[in-house]
Amino acid sequence: MNVQLAVVGRINGQELLGFYVLAFNTSMWAQTILGTAIRYVSVAGFSRLSETDDRALAEGVHKSVPMLVSVVAPIVALMSVLATPLIGLMYGDRWLPAAPVLTLLVGLTFVRMVTGLAMDALMGAGATRSTLWIYLGWSVALIPALWYATNAYGIKGAAIAQTGVGLLVAIPLTAIALQRANVALRPLGRPLVRPILATILSAAVAILVMRVTGPYEIVQLAAAGLAGILVYIPLVVPLDQLRRFPSTLRRSPA
Repeated sequence: MNVQLAVVGRINGQELLGFYVLAFNTSMWAQTILGTAIRYVSVAGFSRLSETDDRALAEGVHKSVPMLVSVVAPIVALMSVLATPLIGLMYGDRWLPAAPVLTLLVGLTFVRMVTGLAMDALMGAGATRSTLWIYLGWSVALIPALWYATNAYGIKGAAIAQTGVGLLVAIPLTAIALQRANVALRPLGRPLVRPILATILSAAVAILVMRVTGPYEIVQLAAAGLAGILVYIPLVVPLDQLRRFPSTLRRSPA
């Protein structure tokens, strides 16, 4: 994660590095908030499951990965499509060159959270050497890709390299490591279809709403973000859970 700063700063200079760092830090908001909370319980939870048997660990992965994707995917997608009004509102128009970078780098957030959860499962199972090989393979692929893409396309190229290598290298390496730890991946396919399709639809609706809400960033963010969420939740959360939600709130302690 740190090599990107050296490459971007060396090739593109201080000003563009500033835009890149702003986009990268903004893209990590979801991971900073959610990832820290998950990490407190995930390693311990997977360790307890692995003490039972490999099947219990696999079932834990099969349940937790779709849940994580269901929460993270819409956040990442909405931050991507709303990057321009988000940067403009938070930091001002002078920082808008960071918006196209943010649009791409949020994909890396998704990769890091999914692979992070999988690595927690591997560590819980005692397969710590696998995490080392994942990071090593990730680094070997990332450094030349980052250098080439930054030279060719600037800070946007650096974002493409980061996200692309994460999707095309880190996730497959993590999948191989999970299979070697006796965690089958086929059961993950069907539970991931609904949140992924709902995320695509949510992002499309957010784009349409953003285009018709005028030039004010706060209006774009509020209207498009709310529209995207309202589209996403009914498609992913089961109807019976939505119906029980008001009563759950009434029973919860103040």
